[in-house]
Amino acid sequence: MRGLYVVTDASITDPELLYRQVDEAVAGGSRLVQFRHKTTDSGLYLALAEAVLEACRRNFTPCLINDQVSIAKVLAADGAHLGQGDGSLLDARQSLGPHAVLGRTCHGSQEFMVHIPRSHAVPALYPNDHRFAGWQEPLKQHL
Repeated sequence: MRGLYVVTDASITDPELLYRQVDEAVAGGSRLVQFRHKTTDSGLYLALAEAVLEACRRNFTPCLINDQVSIAKVLAADGAHLGQGDGSLLDARQSLGPHAVLGRTCHGSQEFMVHIPRSHAVPALYPNDHRFAGWQEPLKQHL
């Protein structure tokens, strides 16, 4: 998948505002949107997730739900993005099905090699961290 990958602003708590922002991002060329919001308020979380999904569906753009495979399944999102401690990609694949887009945070090429090939997930790489200088070479065959 090539193109702009947008991660929503986790500070936004107004579903209408988040809808507008995602709609504008998609109109501006985003090829995929990841809904990311850390809150203990499940009602707010669902309202925000539904707003993002609505904007994505209106524009035929895939949407991933961050960290919550069960919510991604309930809302019929296009997939999920899992951080380091958010569970198994293989379990997520089984739960969401063979066509779901899965993302995984990888902080280096070793994590990429371990997690990604078996689950066919999209890695989220953060190469600006100086600890992982030289990360590009081992990953070129997968990108």
